[in-house]
Amino acid sequence: MREIIVEHLARVEGHGAVRVVVDRQNVKEVRMEIFEGPRFIERVLAGRSIDEAPDIVARICSICPDPHSVACVNAIEKAIGFRPDERLRVMRELQLTSDVIASHALHIFFLALPDFLGYPDALAMAEKYGREVRMALKVKRAGNMIKEVMTGRSVHGCTVKPGGYTRVPTADELERVRKTLEDSMDGARLAVDLLAGLDLPDFPRDENLFMAVDPGEVYGYAGEHILISNGERRPVGDYRELTNERTVPHSTAK
Repeated sequence: MREIIVEHLARVEGHGAVRVVVDRQNVKEVRMEIFEGPRFIERVLAGRSIDEAPDIVARICSICPDPHSVACVNAIEKAIGFRPDERLRVMRELQLTSDVIASHALHIFFLALPDFLGYPDALAMAEKYGREVRMALKVKRAGNMIKEVMTGRSVHGCTVKPGGYTRVPTADELERVRKTLEDSMDGARLAVDLLAGLDLPDFPRDENLFMAVDPGEVYGYAGEHILISNGERRPVGDYRELTNERTVPHSTAK
């Protein structure tokens, strides 16, 4: 019996380690250990006004703050019986989309891709894949720019509130968003071509269930139901029954 220990994981969104227990040729246990300080966000929220809540929960993550703030205002609005109109729903979808663009560009090209291509980091990868790295930076900048237009800044936006935004983008700003997205399409196509050619590990998929919010007939990130890979469709209020969130002694994250 032996242990393989990686004490500091590189290129991850946070701080963690991995311990693998091997018995001869068989892996007996894999343990992910998150050792960054606990945040106690739930306790920080206690007693705060609903206007403060989106700004607080956005601090859960500096890379993907927007899903946290939007989920927060969605929950508050459901609790008080407010139904956002179509204009507000579209604005929030644009905010979430900008976060997906920025976060995925960072994750795919700078955190994950160097491993697939055999490089220690993106800087080393740029020697051979300079065009791809430049395109990735362009796509990341596009996502950041849209975040700034929608929420006031690219990290921890400050305009998201229950019932709407404290500031609505101007027509000129939205036109700039449209042009930026069009200019970024080459980078998106390049990413598709590059990723489609990767040799991916053959992980077992039958043992896991995957879930996503059902946006209905449009491509989006919000909805009233959850789709499950086993074919089930459940109301979003059932999420506690469908997840196995728990605390473990070896990690500060749930």
